[in-house]
Amino acid sequence: MSRANAFAVDRLHVVGLSHRTAPLEVRARAALGGRRSRLALHRALASAASEAVVLATCNRTELYVSGGFGACAAATRALLEATELTTAEFADHCYCLTGREAFAHLLRVAASLESMNVGEPEIQGQLRAAVADARAVATLGPTLAAAFRHAGTIGKRVRRLTDIGRGAVSLPSLVVGTARDELGDLSEVRATLVGAGHLADMAARALAAQRLAELRVVNRSGEAAVRLARLVGAEATPFPALEPTLARSDLVICCTSSRDPVITSPLLERAGAERKRRLVLVDLAVPPDVAPGCQHLPGVRVHRLESLVTRATQNRERRSLEARRAEQIVEEFVDRVLAHSGSELRLIAA
Repeated sequence: MSRANAFAVDRLHVVGLSHRTAPLEVRARAALGGRRSRLALHRALASAASEAVVLATCNRTELYVSGGFGACAAATRALLEATELTTAEFADHCYCLTGREAFAHLLRVAASLESMNVGEPEIQGQLRAAVADARAVATLGPTLAAAFRHAGTIGKRVRRLTDIGRGAVSLPSLVVGTARDELGDLSEVRATLVGAGHLADMAARALAAQRLAELRVVNRSGEAAVRLARLVGAEATPFPALEPTLARSDLVICCTSSRDPVITSPLLERAGAERKRRLVLVDLAVPPDVAPGCQHLPGVRVHRLESLVTRATQNRERRSLEARRAEQIVEEFVDRVLAHSGSELRLIAA
């Protein structure tokens, strides 16, 4: 085995904080991106580290470095200086791992075992982006390149050998899954979002990512509707135009804060007089936006919040069982990579 294909595992370190160690407010002020990310990388290399990679996601900010004595302390200082946290805040919420623990942690992250939603697939792209960013500013070296290569391998292996990513666990993803189950290909679907609050924001982002034929936002506050519509590239519609909007919609997501139902049987009957296609209503509101009895109208399907929550719970339990299998796969992979290599971390075939 050539020296190019091995490195000392005890030179691998990671410093960071995540949803497991820090509340949202702290994570927000620790978030890195663009200039701050480059600052952390260069400051790490300006001291005791010889390589550096920043992994920054919605719920995680980590700095991986390679180096000998003092590299972990250097990474800690570099990451702290790049965030908006005080020294005390950082110390209260950060973790620092070295050697085998750092390597195993990276593989767990890649397998989505450390994600807020265990099994989410986005981490694979985020790992690739982190490596690309480090390579672009010349802070990626053989140690971290090999470690992240192994991370990519284990991420693919876990998804291939387990069902850890099967079944949505968040409401926005459940909304999209429900729409797809009912309507099939969403590229021809005309959708309407009734509401413009926090839940509507999440649903709008999820729907916009599906590249629908049409997405409209209807809300009693016209300004809020316009603001959300602009954010996701949708079209804002005045609330008085709800009825004709329903008439042209295939999918309606309801999530207002109204005390009374916003969508009633008479309203749907008037809107559906000329309807040829099925209308799917997904009611996320508490109390409900869709009045009782709407589900009995011809061509109307209603999915309520409680049924989606039940599905999310079932999917989460299924993912938890699959996570145990993934844990074993990661541990066996770490043992295999490190077997008979002393302090060296060897590259192996995927």
